[in-house]
Amino acid sequence: MQNFTFEPSLYRHLCIGEKATKQEIRKAYLGLQKVFHPDKNPDSQEWANEQTKVLNLAYGILSNDSKKAEYDRQLNSYLLKQEQERKREEDIKRQEEAKAEQVKPSYSYSSSTSSGFPIMAFVVALIVIVGLVFLFVDSVDNGGSGAGHG
Repeated sequence: MQNFTFEPSLYRHLCIGEKATKQEIRKAYLGLQKVFHPDKNPDSQEWANEQTKVLNLAYGILSNDSKKAEYDRQLNSYLLKQEQERKREEDIKRQEEAKAEQVKPSYSYSSSTSSGFPIMAFVVALIVIVGLVFLFVDSVDNGGSGAGHG
């Protein structure tokens, strides 16, 4: 079993779709060979040679029915694995976000006083202060009338 290149696919190297006919594959190959031929790219011969090798590989596989069928099978398997990996990563991200939501406190800081304390803390402090005031007033009233003094 031959290992093929999938990024980008051989179809993309030839600028054709997966449903291309043999004639379309041949036409794309010959057209691109003219463009990338090393003689047409004297300033970039090394690059042109690499492009020519890739085009030869793509044409050699996609123009042969059995090699093309094997390539398509492996390409589809590769794409399916890529999709499954993407979905798995999305699921992990969603689970992490859900965990983060569960950890957040149940009260909200959006309704807060200007000093940044939550309203609930402000209300509790107010109740304590009012309670202390009543105790002080009661003790003053009791102390002033002589009640409770012996």
